[in-house]
Formats: sequence, structure tokens, C-alpha cells
Amino acid sequence: MLYLLSTAADAAAVCPHLSYLKRASIIASALLATSALSGCNFFDPPLVTACEENLKGALVKPSSYRRHDFNITSMPVTRSELDNYFEGTPLKALRKEALERFDDGTERPVRYMLNLQFSADDENAETVTTKLACEYFSFDGKQSSVVPFVTGLKPLDISEFSRLTSKSLTGIAEENLRKAAEGL
Repeated sequence: MLYLLSTAADAAAVCPHLSYLKRASIIASALLATSALSGCNFFDPPLVTACEENLKGALVKPSSYRRHDFNITSMPVTRSELDNYFEGTPLKALRKEALERFDDGTERPVRYMLNLQFSADDENAETVTTKLACEYFSFDGKQSSVVPFVTGLKPLDISEFSRLTSKSLTGIAEENLRKAAEGL
């Protein structure tokens, strides 16, 4: 893939008769081809990328992962939900400040839910297709500022999902909360 990029860049650089626009289109085409070959997409929302990283960390065979579809929904968080959000987590230290910012209108938290349909191989190399919901929390309501490690992985079909994972979801959630608390 890097070879494809460097070859396109070299071709664009050594052809002085090509216009700037033509050279730029050669490089852009190579970038898009490279991203398609590598299975990533430059245009994926950060929520999708974060969910997939968490999911792949739990899969028995992460390299077999293939996304089929996703959709993102959002809901404003109420004051009582915000208050309850911090209970029982290492993030309790932020509770008072978050409630003050909510009360004075500085921040309006939002809960994002990403529904992801994907397939991956189980231990027997059988492909399983299932759905997963990833839940995110943003204090200021922007997708770009979701709490990075505080995501909940919620399988929508536990029997199929359990065939694909090597860790318990509780263990993943606890690990994510620990990482978030360390980052404070």
C-alpha cells in the first residue's frame, strides 16, 4: 500500500508537464485506493473508529472483522442522568464540576448511540454476522469530544456475539473506565 502511494507521488513529481490539478488527482486517487485496500475509511466518523477499536480488542480474530453498516443517534442528557452517570465509576471526581457546568448552561451533554452491523470469524473460522451498540458520552454535546474510553459495548444478539469474543464485556467496560480515570 505504501508502495502504491510512493509510486503515485513519484509519478506526479517527475512529470513536469502534468498540471498541478492532474498531479493532485493522481495522489488523491492513490490515497483513496490505499484506504480501500487497507479496510479503513478517511471519512469514518470518530465514533465509528472508537467503537471498532474497542470491538476489535475483544474479538477472537480481529483481522476477520468486516463492517456492513452503521447509524448514529443522539439524545440530550438530563440533569438526573448526568448525576447518575458518575455513580460507581472512577470519574466521580468530575461530578460536581459537571453538574455546575450543566446548571449554568456552559455544557449540554449528549449521549450518542452507534449501532454497528458487522461480521467476524469465531474460533472455528465460521463467519458470524451480528449487531452491536456502542454508547458514548459527550459533556459538551459534540461528537468530536466524546469521552474517549468511556464507551459501552452492548451486543444486540448476545449468543452470536459471544462466539466472537475472547473477553467478557464487563471486563472491557472496567478496563475502559480505568483508562479514562488514569487520563484525568
